[in-house]
Amino acid sequence: MLHLTITQDDGTSTVSSFRVFRTGRITDSRDSGSDGAGGSQSVTIDKIADDGVALTVVLIVDNAAAEESKKEIFVPYGPEDTVADLNGTTLVARLERNNKK
Repeated sequence: MLHLTITQDDGTSTVSSFRVFRTGRITDSRDSGSDGAGGSQSVTIDKIADDGVALTVVLIVDNAAAEESKKEIFVPYGPEDTVADLNGTTLVARLERNNKK
């Protein structure tokens, strides 16, 4: 199970959990701030390995350069959090193995 917390620089955050069973986009959202500025974010699973998953996080903020808004991270299995900072947005990810009974 992949647990994601995405916190914007204005303090708003989204918390999500996803079963990891295939590659592809797992979350996509569009935000419009109170000041009229907008942005969007997406998280894509690029690769699933025995020891973790590779993610691409894309954050598009109005008036931001596209190359500054994309980050690739590797999230290993285990209890530790993986933290990535991207244009004032913080992504915290944790990947847990599904314990089959």
